[in-house]
Amino acid sequence: MLPFTLSYATASSESESRADYLDLEVPYTLSDASPLESFINELNSLSETINLDKSITPDETLSCAYISLAASKSHLIEFGTFPYFESTDELKTFLIDVNKFETVKSNSKASVGDVVICNSVPGIITKDTKVIFISKDGQLISYKLDALKNAQIIHVVYPKYEVLSFLYMTNELGYNRPKVCGILANIHCESLSNPTIEERSNQMGYGICQWSKDRRILFNLYCEKNNLDPDFLYTQLDYMDKELKEDFGDLDYALNKTLTNDGDGAYDSAVYFCFNFENPNEATDASIERGELAQETIWPIYGGLTVEK
Repeated sequence: MLPFTLSYATASSESESRADYLDLEVPYTLSDASPLESFINELNSLSETINLDKSITPDETLSCAYISLAASKSHLIEFGTFPYFESTDELKTFLIDVNKFETVKSNSKASVGDVVICNSVPGIITKDTKVIFISKDGQLISYKLDALKNAQIIHVVYPKYEVLSFLYMTNELGYNRPKVCGILANIHCESLSNPTIEERSNQMGYGICQWSKDRRILFNLYCEKNNLDPDFLYTQLDYMDKELKEDFGDLDYALNKTLTNDGDGAYDSAVYFCFNFENPNEATDASIERGELAQETIWPIYGGLTVEK
């Protein structure tokens, strides 16, 4: 019996298009937090890794299924990085022809998360230049990259949570740009924009907004009621939006109606959000810090970006 369910990884749509984050010319980000870490953790979740020998060979169907499953669980399919796929050809077509990812000519230039295709079987580079595949009996097996002959390496560009948050608040939630920049400043200070992070000191706060105590309980109930993954970035952004509309109406009005469309507006947005929504310890100092971050750093990055919906 296989240690994972193939049905999770079956193709469900042929309408995949290039990931929108790839067309956004962001000069740099404040945080490198990315779904790549969750993806690698999912790929390594089988209990035993064994070295390849002559009696154990990678299997295309199961390797495709397992990579697709891990991409689904880490939400890289929703983010547009990977498609649902059942064959190596489908994967290559999407990565190269749709997302325009480039092939790597030298093993020394390969990096964690890149796709390696050897003898028509796809694998993923995890760490220490190890490439993992799945065998016919469902075992996780690994090669050293240098041991693979005539392998094709495709460099995968993974999204940053910060960029995904910007796009989602702009395109899906319809927030104005100063509102977005002020919130980005706050979630950077709270969580480095990482939806899976817990508060280091006491594990009380969780997620991009570090919901804690009663608010964390209510967030978890919301996820359970609606059958949502609490680790999913878009789930957290939707819940933040729900809280703004239902519990922080005056704040939401101020963020929607009173901000100037410039760095000063981003400053005000960050201060309002910090004082009212986050309310951290030493809120006055924190709000000034976040306001300056929004005005001086985040607004110059995101304030003038052109976004195609």
